[in-house]
Amino acid sequence: GFKDRPAAAAAAPAVSNTTTEKGKPLTSSIAVDTADIPYPPETIDVPSSAAATPSKKKATAEEEEATAATTSSSSASSDVLAIFLGMIFKSIFGFIGWLLIGLPVAIVKTTLVSVVVVTILSMVYLHLQEEYFNGNALS
Repeated sequence: GFKDRPAAAAAAPAVSNTTTEKGKPLTSSIAVDTADIPYPPETIDVPSSAAATPSKKKATAEEEEATAATTSSSSASSDVLAIFLGMIFKSIFGFIGWLLIGLPVAIVKTTLVSVVVVTILSMVYLHLQEEYFNGNALS
């Protein structure tokens, strides 16, 4: 852990301001002292022979992305239009289908259930009324 840390860095005083002398914000937090880390961080030197190949690959990749972006943006807008028109037609035909099929089926179903319920209740009522008037009143 902390045994291999230099004594000067461990005993560094807490900094009260939030910027350095150059006006850049500090990268230290309350728990970790980063005073020994150089700012800005040092970069790794890349050999010149290896540097030419990635830049060419990067340039061709950027060109392909730009071409793909222009192609996909034009096709994406037409896809959105097709989806939007499909949703509108689906809503219109769905409403017409409900009006011509769904609503009449619901009316017939409700009517049949109501007729069956009223018929059963009427038969029960007539049965109870017949027993009452025949002298067999329920007590």
